[in-house]
Amino acid sequence: MQSLALLKPLPLWQGKALLLLCVLRDSVAKCLKSFREKLLSLNFAQTKFLIIHKFILFSP
Repeated sequence: MQSLALLKPLPLWQGKALLLLCVLRDSVAKCLKSFREKLLSLNFAQTKFLIIHKFILFSP
């Protein structure tokens, strides 16, 4: 009987929130994938420069 409770339709606002979360998750995943591919294409010196200048020197 508890499994039937899981099949109840969501209120409209919860459905919209769930859809928004799915869209955000997908766009963040795409950004991370392209960032990962960019990092993998860099050589050691470029990676070191990126880490030092972007993440260490300019971190708040």
